[in-house]
Amino acid sequence: MTSSDSNSAEAVRSAILATAWLRVLLLTKCVVDCSSRRMCAIICSLTFGRVLFINVYMPYECDEASRIAFKNELSVIHSVLENNDVSHVIIGGDFNVDFNRD
Repeated sequence: MTSSDSNSAEAVRSAILATAWLRVLLLTKCVVDCSSRRMCAIICSLTFGRVLFINVYMPYECDEASRIAFKNELSVIHSVLENNDVSHVIIGGDFNVDFNRD
């Protein structure tokens, strides 16, 4: 068995283990309507509580229209957080923030 075969076999074993753990932990899942083409969200009911996962792709350029769009997307995130009863929140994605810009 080559090193590449060994790595592939390990990746398959890891994927099977992760899938098994997810089946144990995950009770239900549902898609959350974000009303935004820049984000998606799901709520997973896990054995330890309800978790809201939000994935974002935020606009940002150095003009006022983009700043307004960025603030609007933040308000969508806020709305999703306020309208869903969850015990944990994970937000990830591309926030397109550069604090060195204007």
